Amino acid sequence: MTVTRVMGALKAVTGRGDVPQHIASSKSLLLYNRSIFSPKDCHRFNILCSKLHMTAPISLEGAYQAPRDLLMISLVLVLLKLLFLGSNEPESGVQGCFCRHSRWIWISAPSPPLIEALSGSNKRCSHRLVEFQPTVVPIGLNDAYKPCFLGPVYMLFLEVLVISKNLTCTSDDLRGLAGFMNGLESAFNGWHVNSSSLSCCNWEGITCDLSSGRIVRLELPKKRLTGSLSDSISDLDQLKTLNISHNLLKGPIPVSFFHLSNLEVVDFSGNNFNGVLPVSIHLPALRVLDISDNSFVGSLPSGLCVNSSRIQVLIFDLNHFNGVIPHGFQNCNFLEHLSMASNFLTGVIPGFLLMLPRLRELSLQNNMFTAINEIGNSSQLVRLDVSHNRIFGKIPDFFHNFPNLSYFSVRSNNMSGEIPLSLSNSQIISYIDLKNNSLTGPIDFNCSMMVNLISLDLGSNKFSGRLPANLASCHKLKVLNVARNKLLTGQIPESFKNFESLSYLSLSNCSFNNLSKALKILQHCSNLTVLVLTMNFYDEQLPFDDDLQFKELKALVIANCRLTGSIPLWLTHSTHLQLLDLSWNELTGTIPAYLGDFKFLFHLDLSNNSLSGEIPKNLTQLQSLVSRDFSFEQLSMDFPFFGFKYKMSGKLLALQYNQLARFPPRLDLSSNLLTGPILFEFGNLKMLLVLDLKHNKLSGTIPGSLSGMRNLETLDLSHNRLTGSIPPSLVNLSFLSKFSIAYNNLTGVIPYGGQFITFSISSFEGNPGLCGEYFVKCHKNEDQLQANLSSKDNDVHIIRLLAVIGFATGFFISVITLLIVPILIIDGFKAGKELAGLGKEVTSNVERKKGKKSGKKLPQERMKEILKLLVTAHSRSFLDG
Repeated sequence: MTVTRVMGALKAVTGRGDVPQHIASSKSLLLYNRSIFSPKDCHRFNILCSKLHMTAPISLEGAYQAPRDLLMISLVLVLLKLLFLGSNEPESGVQGCFCRHSRWIWISAPSPPLIEALSGSNKRCSHRLVEFQPTVVPIGLNDAYKPCFLGPVYMLFLEVLVISKNLTCTSDDLRGLAGFMNGLESAFNGWHVNSSSLSCCNWEGITCDLSSGRIVRLELPKKRLTGSLSDSISDLDQLKTLNISHNLLKGPIPVSFFHLSNLEVVDFSGNNFNGVLPVSIHLPALRVLDISDNSFVGSLPSGLCVNSSRIQVLIFDLNHFNGVIPHGFQNCNFLEHLSMASNFLTGVIPGFLLMLPRLRELSLQNNMFTAINEIGNSSQLVRLDVSHNRIFGKIPDFFHNFPNLSYFSVRSNNMSGEIPLSLSNSQIISYIDLKNNSLTGPIDFNCSMMVNLISLDLGSNKFSGRLPANLASCHKLKVLNVARNKLLTGQIPESFKNFESLSYLSLSNCSFNNLSKALKILQHCSNLTVLVLTMNFYDEQLPFDDDLQFKELKALVIANCRLTGSIPLWLTHSTHLQLLDLSWNELTGTIPAYLGDFKFLFHLDLSNNSLSGEIPKNLTQLQSLVSRDFSFEQLSMDFPFFGFKYKMSGKLLALQYNQLARFPPRLDLSSNLLTGPILFEFGNLKMLLVLDLKHNKLSGTIPGSLSGMRNLETLDLSHNRLTGSIPPSLVNLSFLSKFSIAYNNLTGVIPYGGQFITFSISSFEGNPGLCGEYFVKCHKNEDQLQANLSSKDNDVHIIRLLAVIGFATGFFISVITLLIVPILIIDGFKAGKELAGLGKEVTSNVERKKGKKSGKKLPQERMKEILKLLVTAHSRSFLDG
């Protein structure tokens, strides 16, 4: 904003517009207070000093910049001052006095700039850092003149001029920027380092100091920069902040960079930088260093906190650092956040890390640590995460030394023994994650003490005994997972009726019994949204009555329990259901039509039961699977745990319960006794990813409308009684990666093109009447039928094949290219003899199709070899097997 515009704004409000020449010509941001209140104003209220006035400017020096909205704040102050002078009575509680000439400065600002107050003779009278409050604050008080007001002070800030002129770059900074640009592989738009203009302070990502004009901030995150970091970056010797995170930069960091003495904040995260960090890093002003998600190797810099002793944040995640944590880190006395997750660090987690006086967060997960030092005493530690390591032994009983610890995770280690008393009696802790260890003994928590516990994950251990009744006394507990503790027995405690805060509960793969009683108790958990009871309650009956009501339930999983009965009527009350899994039981009866009325249901698994009858038409009207506007990302299905689905023999079938954010929209009715046709209306389910109807008794034809399921990735109709031909429109399912119509009574020509070219012979076997390009050879009249169905000549077949290549990986692209291009090109690239031979056969086959009599017939066995190179498309389904 120019001086003229600022002056115009102030003149409109105050009626004054003159500004001293020495201020108008300044390059700094200035606050100028020419006069506070006139004697006339003071006489009017008898509360204001008569000649408060200042002749010198207040300058915001150095890198401490005025906030962007300072002009607005100043104008508001002026307006409020005018309103105040226009009132009839002084503010209640304000007492007045008469003051002599004083040198006070009043200012209001939301951040603490460094204020340099100068007297009328231009001598410094005060120089200190002031933390401003929202009200007016006095600066530079003279001892000879005490404050002359009692109570609140308002609007003494009459005129504020904000004057900003374009700053120019120094030659050093321009040289540094030119070198930085030279290191990039492409120019950055908006920078003109080769022009005669020196106004680089206006370039994107650059901030200059207001007094010196030197560059102090270089911030270019997420700009898709490529190349490397130039050694010329050291020419920006006044740089305080450097943020080039989340780009595509590579290579080592120049050694000269580690000698920028003014650098305070460095963010290199999310690039491809590599190399070894120097042992000693000479960045004395450094406070924040984030080099996460790169490819750095070697040991951690042992001398980091020797020369950068005031560092507060260190983030080394997602690199390739190895070795032990060096002793030099014990000098990081100002460190508040230390994260070294996802590296290759080894040895013992040292006790000196747990002794750092200001450390609040310590994240060491996904490394190769083998032990944790039992010494620890940090009053500030809030978060401790050592999950996914190789730590042996007992959990240290040292939690009484961490009075502010609220998060503790030792998930996926080799911990043994019982839960330490200092942990099970912690009053502060909120999140405990002990999952996937070998912990033993009873589950014993003093919930009368643990008043802040929110999440407790004890899954996949060896806990024994009964589920403690006092868990319901943890009144804030929302997440409870005790899954995969086979030695937990008995019934659900009656006290769980009082579990009002409980939202997520997984009891899967334990040895609990009495399902009917468990459901009657758990229905009183008024906030329960996720209930997983898989692999319990064996050979019991699923309660059918309408008495149960789980009104807030969003996910219900009672799978692999060998339950008898039918799909219960009480589910009609769970209108918010998004996921329902009753698979691998012995349920009978029909699929109730009311399931199609659940407007949020997107994952339904009723497979491996004995359900009979026809598929209800209502299932083809599930709103969440029909509407394109439905957003799965917005579903609140953030399961904090998962379970496993097994075959009845106990053999692992698949990792069935991942985090629900990864759950696909799925309709699985396989392995039942369903009859009738495949409904035409299935084509309406545009959002469906998996449709599995295999191993039933379905009859009729495959409707061509299934091509309307344009997002479908898995379609399995095998082992039914289907007749007719395969609709050619199915080749339009562009995302289809798993397909099977095996073992039906289908006839005719297998459609050619699209994803069908990637499916193996096993997808079509068991249908004697089928023939096709890569299957049983069709007769001549069927060849003509194939030509009519495709409405394309042989050249179009090649185009379709090229389109399929677009969905393959780079490896497949290379193989397919070798197969379809002329042999001359194959020889030019010196391909292997075997691939060249296959390529010749394909070429000969294509020529034969065009009517040329030369070229031998492509044997089916040879085509199988080609299919082995093309088939193996990866599925986006969450099923592993």
